[in-house]
Amino acid sequence: MVREKSPLNTRIRILLWIILVFSIGRQDLIGQPVDFLLTDTTNQDKIFPRYYTLDFKAQLGRHVTTGVTILEETIEKKPYFVYEFRFGIKGYGQKSWHQIFRYPIYGLGIYQAYFIPQNNQLGNPGALYIFFNQSLIGNEKISFGYDLECGLSYNFLNYDPDDNPEQLAIGTANNIIFQIEAETAFRIMKRLDGAVGIGFTHFSNGRIRTPQRGVNLYHMTGKLRYHVGALYRKDGLREGWPKVRPEPIHHILPKFNPRWEFYVCASGGVATPEGEHLWVDRSLHYFVASTDLNVAYHYSYFGKFGLGVDFFYDESLNEYHVTPQNSLPFAEEFYWGTHIGHEFMVQRFRVVTHMGITLAQREYKGKWYGRIGLRYDFSKRFFFRATLKFPAGFKADFIEWGLGFSLYKHRKTT
Repeated sequence: MVREKSPLNTRIRILLWIILVFSIGRQDLIGQPVDFLLTDTTNQDKIFPRYYTLDFKAQLGRHVTTGVTILEETIEKKPYFVYEFRFGIKGYGQKSWHQIFRYPIYGLGIYQAYFIPQNNQLGNPGALYIFFNQSLIGNEKISFGYDLECGLSYNFLNYDPDDNPEQLAIGTANNIIFQIEAETAFRIMKRLDGAVGIGFTHFSNGRIRTPQRGVNLYHMTGKLRYHVGALYRKDGLREGWPKVRPEPIHHILPKFNPRWEFYVCASGGVATPEGEHLWVDRSLHYFVASTDLNVAYHYSYFGKFGLGVDFFYDESLNEYHVTPQNSLPFAEEFYWGTHIGHEFMVQRFRVVTHMGITLAQREYKGKWYGRIGLRYDFSKRFFFRATLKFPAGFKADFIEWGLGFSLYKHRKTT
């Protein structure tokens, strides 16, 4: 018989206890106040008008093969089209961090894909997302930069054993969308910009419902951006403010003081069976968890490199036994590894990327793993993190929902 597992609440309490134990220590490790970017009050007096943009984007692309026969023989042989509409806010220096990121544009967008043929087993997904668009080099006439999008997709025709049994790529109608593009932007007219680029799109549900091979797309993109201009207040624009494109506000930024960060994050989640065995119950959910201990070096206001150790608990390792009557010993549901990582920081948000090596091998987990996701620092010491963990082969393993605790120490300078 299958061994009965301990309640999920007990395991979650154990993980949270690790955070509390780690938080007991020397308080002088907090060697500096919260980074000024987290408490940027440049716009406190509300004197600066907001400038808005409207984007129209079009994509032409192809599918990365899923290995699913019905999709390989239909939509994966043909191109696909995407249309996007976006509403953006121009950061021109109302906040100090705008200057650090070369005055980006950020906002909300709508995505709609059209696969060929439109009557297919995968559907024609749409999405709602947030975006961040930054120029890296160039000037106001022509520049090179990148575009990041992350949000929630809908309208997939998910796998169904009765109604859609051949679609073995993705098991949910709603999924996470992540899109990254490299682009060259140029000015066309006073209010109009254009851009061309290449990009990659990934849809995944983090294995909360299988099958979960994910849907991956690569594309060329074209974009038109219309500068709506400034938002008029009741008293109108202040004298001297341009109506269409704002003049960048330049700040004298405080000298960056490099620092070390020591942090721990405890996470939990669920995963469903891969479905490779006929006896698998697709309503079954496995408990999965991780705890990672890290040291990171803040090399600038927008980035840090780090090293860490990960400890994983994964109930789903049981599914790889030949029969459901067998069950792994509890100790063999654990494994661990070590990783290198980077976090790209924009105010309180961090884009997290880790790549690691598995040091305690477990069948079907591979020799390496990675995670990608977002972190939000809601206070000086505590943060929330949501990341997608994936093993070798870039196949989603599970989503980690975690809470973390950080300590900081200045690098000693002479």
